[in-house]
Amino acid sequence: KAMQVSDNKHLIERFEKLIRTKEIGFFDVEEFEEITDHYMDIGQLNSAKQAIDMGLNLYPNAPIFAVKTARYFVEANMVEQARKALEHAEGVAPNHPELEWTRGLIMVRMGKHKEAIKSLKLALDHVEDRYPILGQLAALYNAMGLYPEAIESIADMLTEEPDDEHLLYLLALNHDLANMHAEAIAWFDTYISKQPYSETAWYHKACSHTKQDQLEAALNALDYAILIDETFAAAHYDKGRILEALSRPKEAMLAYEEAIAADQPAAYTLLRIAMCLQQLDRDQESITVLQRAITMDDSLAEGWAELAKITAFTGNLIDSISYVKKAIELEPDMVNFHAIALEVYLMTGLKLEATKAMESLMSCLDQDAEAFVIACSEVSEEGLDMAARALMEMGIIMHPKHVDVWALLIGYLKLVEEDSLSEEYRQRALVQFGNSLEEALESIYPGQG
Repeated sequence: KAMQVSDNKHLIERFEKLIRTKEIGFFDVEEFEEITDHYMDIGQLNSAKQAIDMGLNLYPNAPIFAVKTARYFVEANMVEQARKALEHAEGVAPNHPELEWTRGLIMVRMGKHKEAIKSLKLALDHVEDRYPILGQLAALYNAMGLYPEAIESIADMLTEEPDDEHLLYLLALNHDLANMHAEAIAWFDTYISKQPYSETAWYHKACSHTKQDQLEAALNALDYAILIDETFAAAHYDKGRILEALSRPKEAMLAYEEAIAADQPAAYTLLRIAMCLQQLDRDQESITVLQRAITMDDSLAEGWAELAKITAFTGNLIDSISYVKKAIELEPDMVNFHAIALEVYLMTGLKLEATKAMESLMSCLDQDAEAFVIACSEVSEEGLDMAARALMEMGIIMHPKHVDVWALLIGYLKLVEEDSLSEEYRQRALVQFGNSLEEALESIYPGQG
């Protein structure tokens, strides 16, 4: 495509000079066609129309201008005029290769996707430049959820533009939407065998490995991407996320620092570094980094929430309250933010505020019992022990007939060594659920069933 741009640069300059000076100049039919296409491609429809009108004026019998007029109306979203112009064009240029393409575009505008695909596929066999039609087909397939077909069209485009990073991204995206992660890995492997120095391809291959939980393979691919381009910030960042997931916080921090060095300090990357510092029990340093993150981006709700949690755990409850309020103000529907608020108010003994926090938390939670159990487990995993327990106690009031909700509380009380209370709830639950309680306990807390 770059070739075409430099080829017609002189032609476009001549045309624009003619328009400016209102001189009389000469262009042949093919040149007018090229000028029109140029303006259509870059979306300057008024200039395209000027070129068509001038061409028609000079060459009233040239059929190409009837075809281009139909194209113009399609691009301008004037569907009715486009249909009439297409009928006229079919009369004067019945076999012109662009007719089917134009018909396809009209069908797209009318929302008739199947007919559009039929016409665009026919057009592919007749035009010289297949690239823009393949792009239309890919977009159409994607909109219809026909991801394998979209992949095919994009792969076809890549044979013409093998280094196009945006096409590689679209190809990866469509594989992802179709949950075709193994196929994506195979496709990028083949591509890399021909283009071994494409850091973008290595990066997308890594993302697909991550989706397959093949974390070591993902790390390996990211290392290749970074080897090719050491300033590839996204690759450094993703490497950090994987190392964090593998409980390798020191290495993860190094990767995040590389990401910052390669790009610019991003608040979210600083948040990840703070999380790694927490894993390493370096709480004071974590607080400093979190404060840097929210100074850089005070709309980073997660940063405020983490700061609230860690300051509460290090005994600074007054600051913690203002931090969690800020997080909730930014993102009022986040379950874990309300859970942090509940934890902080329970720690400070502010009963009225704790009750309000519980109400807010319950209004954010899915009313489905299964979802409730998952939410409770997540709150517990965050280390919000008081909030988790209060929530579980509320659970058996809300979902008294759901065995998992009882099992969650009974097992939790046993974990925190409140054996007699755990046993009391267990006896009450056994009356209602019998053996299914043991099964539920075993599935949530292996070894307790």
